[in-house]
Amino acid sequence: MALASAGALRGVLRAEGDGKGKLPRLVSSLLEAHGLTPPDLGAIVVGTGPGRFTGVRSAVAVAKGLAWGLGVPLAVVGSLEALAAQGSGQGDAWTVLGDGPRNLYLSSAARGVEATSVELAAFVEARVGEGSSSLWIEGASLAPLREALREAGCDATVVEYDLDAAGALTVALRGARVVAVHEVEPTYVREASITPPKVAPPLLAFR
Repeated sequence: MALASAGALRGVLRAEGDGKGKLPRLVSSLLEAHGLTPPDLGAIVVGTGPGRFTGVRSAVAVAKGLAWGLGVPLAVVGSLEALAAQGSGQGDAWTVLGDGPRNLYLSSAARGVEATSVELAAFVEARVGEGSSSLWIEGASLAPLREALREAGCDATVVEYDLDAAGALTVALRGARVVAVHEVEPTYVREASITPPKVAPPLLAFR
């Protein structure tokens, strides 16, 4: 969770675990630490996933409640957008969010691939089939993918980032999508995943 003012980060407060039941208190704590109250907020931005069911659902619910109650704009940022914003700018990079040992969520602006869910094994097989001399991947929770690429003999550069409020803040300041409160829907990792990413989407409050 982060607080920004005049286009700059003012403070960050991280929820432990999935944040269930804690977000309203965390919002109050973050605002109080900076001498603010909810009516001082000018907009709300929320991370919509993909991520854990409880974490994403809780963040979206709190963000919608704040935006509706305060009568301020609500904007959304996806996890892959937040990760891409932290990227190196490598033109042909894949942005990937690992979803346990078997699944991935990924996108690639250079290849025209929108955010989509794929099996990890299928992604590795496709990259090996392409015979690329080098592969650039940026994202989070990438240990299983890194190992699979190594075992397949695929030459890849894998750069890992934290999926946190600072990354989502970067996207938001570049122009997050403002949406109607009732249109905001969370995106969850697959139920079949054994160990979904250990991250909850950030809730960002803008003064």
